[in-house]
Amino acid sequence: MKAVFDILKMSVKQPRYALQSVSLNKKQLLGLILLISLLLAGSGLLGVLPVMQRLGDNVAGASEYVPEFRQSASGELEIAEGSKPLYYQSESFQLVIDDTVRLEAEDGSIPLSSAQREALSTEAYISLFLFENVAYVGTLDSVTEIPLQLDVFRSPNNLRVLLNYYNNNLGMLLIPVFLTLFVGSLLMYLFEMALLTFFMGVFSLPAMVQLNFRSRFKLVVVASVFPILFVELLGLFVAIPFGRYLWVTVLTVFNVQRMFVDQSRFLKKLFKNGKFASREEFVEYLKDEFRKQDREGADETELGEDDDLDGSDDMDSDGKNS
Repeated sequence: MKAVFDILKMSVKQPRYALQSVSLNKKQLLGLILLISLLLAGSGLLGVLPVMQRLGDNVAGASEYVPEFRQSASGELEIAEGSKPLYYQSESFQLVIDDTVRLEAEDGSIPLSSAQREALSTEAYISLFLFENVAYVGTLDSVTEIPLQLDVFRSPNNLRVLLNYYNNNLGMLLIPVFLTLFVGSLLMYLFEMALLTFFMGVFSLPAMVQLNFRSRFKLVVVASVFPILFVELLGLFVAIPFGRYLWVTVLTVFNVQRMFVDQSRFLKKLFKNGKFASREEFVEYLKDEFRKQDREGADETELGEDDDLDGSDDMDSDGKNS
């Protein structure tokens, strides 16, 4: 990865150095793509973390108001004498515990009084309903029946543990969220870069068209690093209109243009100093530079594969000698 960082560092002042990215081998390119995907996943996690924390606080807040109750021998909910049914509502969570409401076996309906209906919220993101003989969990307009006989519903203490589980284990819950964001970021990034590589090969600078798809892809990936860093850093402080992917695409295209413009200026200076006899010779030199970098990248890849094979043979030989 040292070669990648060297290219990025030198391209800050002289964008033309980024054109050397066409000589990167597969491992170096894969390492850079994974680093970018980790950055995007981390940024996404920072974005959803406040939402997750608010949801956890809303759910845990209901544990302070859980009434005393028990389950009868037949498995039905019974609120203790002196306690009242609970209709708890917060920004994103709703908890209802009411033993005066029951599921009618004859027609499968749940009769509710007008006061009970008014006490229910249809805007809570997550809802948990514990009635006399049935329990439901809901997300917005979707409601699913769950067994009332679950251990977490057998006592108030068990229910409080369930309501606080999210906050108490937030670190563990973030792992699958991060992995999901990482996979999603990787796929979206690869798709965006492949699409951008294709269109830049068709509609971009003539010099870009001279490169094959693999070389253009390497160049686009390297050109996207600073735009992504800029957009993600800016997104931590302000809301970015039209979506981050659009701005990354626009800035990446602009960055590629800067690379070729800087390269052209550098070569024009050489041309003016008499290094080239004609403009055609200057253009051929530019094409040869790209072809040379393509060959160097392919040679490095083959050399790496040969080294791996040689290492395997040495191990086999050592094993036989021992």
